[in-house]
Amino acid sequence: MSERNSSGDKDPADTKVATFSDTAILLGIPQERWNDPTVRKFVEFHNRLAELQVDLTNAVAKNSRFLSGSDSSNTLAKQRDLLGQPDMGISLASRYEFAELLLRSAIMVMKEGMGSRPGDNRPYVQEKLNVALRRLGGGYEVVKKAPDSA
Repeated sequence: MSERNSSGDKDPADTKVATFSDTAILLGIPQERWNDPTVRKFVEFHNRLAELQVDLTNAVAKNSRFLSGSDSSNTLAKQRDLLGQPDMGISLASRYEFAELLLRSAIMVMKEGMGSRPGDNRPYVQEKLNVALRRLGGGYEVVKKAPDSA
């Protein structure tokens, strides 16, 4: 059973997305290589990214009213004051959302070309990065580079 903190939230350290063996199977890593230190580290990194992504997804869902600005008790101005950052231009909820999108991209990079459905995950990564960049503003975009002509 997961521990709850003082606000009643599940402790993020308790988030368990998948076991080592579940992830190794998903990634198509042969079982006889599971004890290799490099394999273990790779799978553990994958799982840690997935767990953090779930924690951020939960934070976004819990704080979705902040994204819409409907909760006057946690306005950007109050967050600036609380954090001592008078020039802060992005709410905490928006930061969680951007970070969650970046982690989705990172997980796809980890899965690239692996598992039972290998494929090119770059379009997915590009899409998630562009969603985050659009929400952040400033006109930045990730674009596919045109092939070099020889």
